[in-house]
Amino acid sequence: MKKTFVSIIIPTYNEEKYLEKTLRALENQDCKEKYEIIVADGGSKDKTLKIAERHKTKIVITKKRGIAIGRNAGAKVAKGEILIFIDSDTVPNSSLIKSYVKVFKDKEILAATGPLVPLTKRKTNKKMWETLYKLYNKLQYLSIKMGKPVFCGCNSAYRKRIFKEVGGFPDKFPAEDSGLSLIVAKFGKTEFSNDAYVYTSLRRYEKMGLLNCFWFYFLPTIEGVLKI
Repeated sequence: MKKTFVSIIIPTYNEEKYLEKTLRALENQDCKEKYEIIVADGGSKDKTLKIAERHKTKIVITKKRGIAIGRNAGAKVAKGEILIFIDSDTVPNSSLIKSYVKVFKDKEILAATGPLVPLTKRKTNKKMWETLYKLYNKLQYLSIKMGKPVFCGCNSAYRKRIFKEVGGFPDKFPAEDSGLSLIVAKFGKTEFSNDAYVYTSLRRYEKMGLLNCFWFYFLPTIEGVLKI
């Protein structure tokens, strides 16, 4: 049986504090499939690129910065038939690739996502964030069942053919990650896999505060759902 080739794409910009852990977790995946790791960098000034080179990743440099720009640039050079997107401050569980490959064995599925688990060293408010993330994961699952999937870009996967057909992440959309999942859902099935989970940093939420995060992240997602 032919094994599935997978591309994991990570957009970066000055991520020397986080990237090492992410790449190590990807290199130690429990899977038989062949895969490549692509770092799409927006012109980092720190040691991000040196770390990426040390781990023998495929590196793409973009002239402009932007998370959608980076993800799309990485996808453009990807050889995999399945594209998995995570962020540089996101640590995949050891069976992430295997879990997504299993999902895409159903030829009707065009895109998939999985749970997010908060990753933080702080003990204060830890239970609150865990509760909020569990709620968010349930909302992701329900959005798929309702035909309006709102994926998070730090843990999402697409068949390369549909990704190319729709033009990748829409950089002018209110939220590029949920924007793509909403667009792709018009053409076929999407799925939520409980096994495809990642640990993702709370650094932006802890810095911005919960209320600011609502305005910055969640409102654009709601706007996107209403727009499509």
